[in-house]
Amino acid sequence: FLSLLWIILFLIITAFCVYFYAAVRAGYCAQNEWQQERQFFLNLFIQKLEASGDLKTAAMDMQSEEVTAQTAACIQNIIRAFHPRIVWGLLTGGVFLLFAAVSLWIKPLSAQKYYPLFLLLSVLIGTSCLNTGIYFQQYARETDRYLKHFLHLQQSFSGDGSSG
Repeated sequence: FLSLLWIILFLIITAFCVYFYAAVRAGYCAQNEWQQERQFFLNLFIQKLEASGDLKTAAMDMQSEEVTAQTAACIQNIIRAFHPRIVWGLLTGGVFLLFAAVSLWIKPLSAQKYYPLFLLLSVLIGTSCLNTGIYFQQYARETDRYLKHFLHLQQSFSGDGSSG
């Protein structure tokens, strides 16, 4: 029982650190995901500019519901790319940690000579995988929040030099 408490404490501490690391890292504006959204938005603007031939008209067109919907869909595609890593990490880590916890009560297994090493490896692998899933989940959540905030800022510009 004491071993299980140490495993849980180790998991909580590492998950806490990973969670906040992902939140801080997602706020760094040079991330690849932010660049993808900016490039998508810039390409839309270039298309609008080439179609209209007028900078002011292109800027006004960028505030349309169509552009908002397209950019929101781009953001969702960027965030959706994280889902396989999130699911893989959480499931794999959960399985390893569950196996490590259950193995504490399997007497023939826990009586083996190398059981402490096996338990340690199971906990480390499970924690690493689970923390990877937690990292990508928090990173995706924060990236989604930042990109939607920037979309709102992009769409709130009135096009005549004032914001509104």
